[in-house]
Amino acid sequence: TRHRPPSTPTPPPSAAPAPTPSGVPVPPPSTVQAMTAPPRTIGTLQLVGMIYFMTAGGGYGLEPLVAAGGPLFAIAALLITPLVFSVPQALMTAELSALYPEDGGVVVWVHAAFGRFWAFQAGWISLVNTFIDNALYPVLFSQYIARLVPMDAFVRHTLSLTMLTLCTTINLLGIDLVGWASVGLSLVVTLPFVLLAGLGFAQTDPAVWGSRVEHPQVGLLVASALWNFSGYDSAGACAGEVIDAERTYPRALGMAVMLAVVTMAMPVMAAVTVNDDWAEWGEAFWVTAANRIAGGNWLGNLVTVGGLAMSTGMLVSLIATSSRSLYGMCTKKLIPSFFGYDLPRSHTPFICILFIAVGSLGFTFLPFSLLIIMDSMLYVLKAAFEFASLVSLRVSPPPSHDPSRRSMIPFGRLGLALVVAPAAACVLIMAGSAGFWSWMCAGLTMVSGVPMFYACAAAVKYEEEGGAMGLGTAAVAAVAAGEEDEVGER
Repeated sequence: TRHRPPSTPTPPPSAAPAPTPSGVPVPPPSTVQAMTAPPRTIGTLQLVGMIYFMTAGGGYGLEPLVAAGGPLFAIAALLITPLVFSVPQALMTAELSALYPEDGGVVVWVHAAFGRFWAFQAGWISLVNTFIDNALYPVLFSQYIARLVPMDAFVRHTLSLTMLTLCTTINLLGIDLVGWASVGLSLVVTLPFVLLAGLGFAQTDPAVWGSRVEHPQVGLLVASALWNFSGYDSAGACAGEVIDAERTYPRALGMAVMLAVVTMAMPVMAAVTVNDDWAEWGEAFWVTAANRIAGGNWLGNLVTVGGLAMSTGMLVSLIATSSRSLYGMCTKKLIPSFFGYDLPRSHTPFICILFIAVGSLGFTFLPFSLLIIMDSMLYVLKAAFEFASLVSLRVSPPPSHDPSRRSMIPFGRLGLALVVAPAAACVLIMAGSAGFWSWMCAGLTMVSGVPMFYACAAAVKYEEEGGAMGLGTAAVAAVAAGEEDEVGER
């Protein structure tokens, strides 16, 4: 990893910035940080915690599975879906993150496979998806508190803003803190479900697991299962800050998939005997199910506290990864270098983080149900870009490819097909289950991405020609100075 160069003494205010050989003045080092590779501080345990919140986040949101098909189909979906969807996502993410161990995720992968235009489109779709997805969790957070303490709409919006501010602050303090916060919050999330499973299995009749509803809602069942086991690809966005990415990603992704399966399947298997009216399994039914199993309100309250931790952990992790995707657009010169500024001490891209936070805040005022509808098809498009990049880079490796590097996906093209085919089928199913407004949101995002690409390209060109002002010029100058220093050293 190329760490930042040591700071040099700051010249007095009257001193003029020293020009580079290209004639662009360079501001004092204390006022600007070049877009250099951040230090690698994320280990396996931290990455597992972050991935857990990018995907599962506990058993919350699984209730529609039981209502749609009964225990038989719900348990089958919880055991089969990881094999056909989660594992392919994990292998794809591990392969591409090891091949390109830098921040940016889907932007970096599509840029390598298909070039600037499609990389921008993937980044633009990911950005809009981020705003919508991140807006879900402050709203969900306030809803969980409202179950414990009744409050009006103004107080709920205030709580949502407070939670978003807290998660943004944690990200500004460094991704290392994000990783450890995710580990701690994952313990809070899993505790109530571990207790629920322990108490529930003592009252379980395994024969109930074979029960099903008379008329299964197959579409809802499949869509819910796929949605709950998606998101592993987001982990690739912070590959530039993971220690030994080639080894850490396979371990962390494998552990996260197993943890998700256990913390989702076990509580459902433990709870269906006591809660055997499948029609009751609607939104937020876990609180009722836990109270029935425990014979009191204490476990339901603990599930609610876990819901607060789940919302917080998901938002903290998603701000970290989505800001790195935006940062990747900056390092690939798809957007102005202004976005590439980071804080010297924490090495965090603070402009990207603040931009993600403000954009997410704007969507928190939309109805929760509309946010969920808008979210799904954008994720489908993002996943399609990622798997297409995987195929392209495996079939036609880049010039920098090391033929001696061990692939995360064995058996050559046969292994590639075994990974991509089921994942592609799952993505198509998700697309088919998306409603009109989800397609409409995705269509508007795709159409707007074309003029946005040319507008940003013009801004980058203007900046590179020395026409940018303020922070943008400082960043370009600092990067230019760093590159010239490196050329001189070589």
